[in-house]
Amino acid sequence: LRGVGVQIWNEPIIGAFLGAAGGFVLYVFTSPVVWRFFQELQRADRIGAGLYAFGGMLTIGAQTCVIAAMRHMPISVANLITLSTPVVVTPVSYFLFRNRERIMVRTVLGLTLVMAGIVFLALR
Repeated sequence: LRGVGVQIWNEPIIGAFLGAAGGFVLYVFTSPVVWRFFQELQRADRIGAGLYAFGGMLTIGAQTCVIAAMRHMPISVANLITLSTPVVVTPVSYFLFRNRERIMVRTVLGLTLVMAGIVFLALR
């Protein structure tokens, strides 16, 4: 729906803002702990909270770029590129954290399926 919408109304920044605002509103009304947010924020580590906020801004910026890309390339390819991050993140985390997360055969099979899907869609 996002891809079709951006082809009709090419405003990725407003689309990303509406998506983030809608997600926030749903979170506020469905989370039982959201009302303690400001108390928790005062007790939080300042550097950690700042990095978390910065990561959120980068995420929204990345979603804006994905929405904009859907205007210029096939929607399936844009989504494929965006959703293939586990193919990079999982091996990097394996070597960086010395398999602390205990990557098993099932994970490797899943990554293989993702890679097969990427190759299948990219070569179609």
